[in-house]
Amino acid sequence: MSQEFYIAKSTGTHADSLAAIGLAHLLEPIEDCTILDRGHGFIVQCATNANEQIQKLGQDPGYLFLRPNLKTAFPDDIPKDKVFDYPSLKEAADRYREASKKAKKGASAGQQEAIEADAPPSDFYLYQTLNTLQGDDATNKMFRWVRSAEPDKWRQTLKEALQALSESKVPMIDFEASLVQLFDPHAAKGYARLKPDSTGRGDKTKDAWGEPFLEWLRFRGYFQAACTYGVGPKREHVRVLCPIPKDITLRGLKRVAGNVRSEGIRGSNVKIDCLAVLKLAQHLITHDDLAGAGTRRRRPADHISGMSITYYQSLGSAKAVMSVEELAIPGWFDNSTPEQSRLWFSTLQEHADRLRRLKDENSDELGLLQSYRRFLEQRGDRATFKLFEFLEGYGIFVLRQRGQNTWYHSQFQNDHLEAIVAETNYSDILADAGFRGVASALRSATVGAQSLKRNKKDHRDIRYDILPELRRKR
Repeated sequence: MSQEFYIAKSTGTHADSLAAIGLAHLLEPIEDCTILDRGHGFIVQCATNANEQIQKLGQDPGYLFLRPNLKTAFPDDIPKDKVFDYPSLKEAADRYREASKKAKKGASAGQQEAIEADAPPSDFYLYQTLNTLQGDDATNKMFRWVRSAEPDKWRQTLKEALQALSESKVPMIDFEASLVQLFDPHAAKGYARLKPDSTGRGDKTKDAWGEPFLEWLRFRGYFQAACTYGVGPKREHVRVLCPIPKDITLRGLKRVAGNVRSEGIRGSNVKIDCLAVLKLAQHLITHDDLAGAGTRRRRPADHISGMSITYYQSLGSAKAVMSVEELAIPGWFDNSTPEQSRLWFSTLQEHADRLRRLKDENSDELGLLQSYRRFLEQRGDRATFKLFEFLEGYGIFVLRQRGQNTWYHSQFQNDHLEAIVAETNYSDILADAGFRGVASALRSATVGAQSLKRNKKDHRDIRYDILPELRRKR
């Protein structure tokens, strides 16, 4: 007998997604549940009745106890394999980073093996962000509470909480949880400002708003699906990206989120956002078993609708939530066949390659990155129009760069753009013979002439002004 559990979208931030993902992770020992977006909330769907198999859930908190610094004693009451010893792991990660830089100049197989021994674990940056945003007090307190609970009482607590969620109610458990802005960005807005109007920074009144069981689910969900990035000269600011599930199994979500984390994305806020969304879409295309039998090769946006993005800016002694945003997975895919999947994968790779070459420190190139991000902020025809605006600006930029004999930036391929436009209202324009004739003439007088000149062949006069003029008159 199937069973469904309801998580309301009560915050409008990644806290909602994390709670749904955390619930699916809690139920993972029973089965690989599916997470569904119903607009007003998430449904975690199980094929069996979870309440009848409570004993399978055990008392695993779902993450590790964090030792934040050397001043904090190693906990004697917790097994070492359940403790994330951040000081020692950070020391090893620093050695790994420095050794990797030197290894670029050449390293033997033995030296490379020694270097890899210090490689940080896949979840290192998640725990580093937890430490940086001072959320370890809350997670560690919950960790101890779960492990120390009397087994029969704990099973009863789980049963009552799951029953409440199956009835679309909020579970009420006897525990005082702390609200942390890493898991609850809404708790850091207004009331929890750096200098609140009428309360001290250490005031705990806002913790009364917390729902302990949901907070615990958010803790669990964070370590399964969140992607964190350091931003700034010293990576002192933090950007947290969380996939928004639409129709996907927990196993599929964990796999694609882990793949995005391993991509090693770097850059400014806007570049990180764009590349992370493109890479997420690529991994969704690569895996065709994300939502169980009978749903193979669906559009990526049918599995994950987008990314929730929260920016924590360093203010010296503390970090504050500066923005909460959402970007969409591009909706122009139709990867119903392996051939279509390969086409879309190469299209996404082309977009990622072009964006990665743009330099954040140059204002005109940063403007192009921001233009592409505006495309990811939209859906449908509005998104397609924003993509055209980016391509328009990018084309002018490439033409100007090549006029200065700089051929570092590549053009976009026509066949990829035609495939994107094929399912939009712009397809008739692209198919018009007159339009294609004018486009061919423009190409011949611009990028085509530049290529002939570079190869020292006869060419037309290069019309550097024609694209900006068309843009101005449009």
